[in-house]
Amino acid sequence: MTARENLARRHLNQKQKQELVRDQLRETPEISDRQISKGLGVSNNTVSLARKNLINNNQVCESHTSKGADGKTYPRQRAITTRADEVEKVTKLASKLKVT
Repeated sequence: MTARENLARRHLNQKQKQELVRDQLRETPEISDRQISKGLGVSNNTVSLARKNLINNNQVCESHTSKGADGKTYPRQRAITTRADEVEKVTKLASKLKVT
């Protein structure tokens, strides 16, 4: 039975689905977000956000490539940045330059 069928049968809540996504990312970080989202029946954004959080917490290494459904390796798109990430980068740069 595939993970998607298991998810549909078990009626998991949001936290349980997110934990399954995180587990899948830890097991196969080289697989693309789209492939994982399709396999688990969740949105691509859910997988992307989980991957970003795992990378920030050093639970998964950041990869510059991913394996697509066709088995080929593709360059990973630019990392997802949030407004908070951008503000933090500017703040660090300003403190290095001693600008207030």
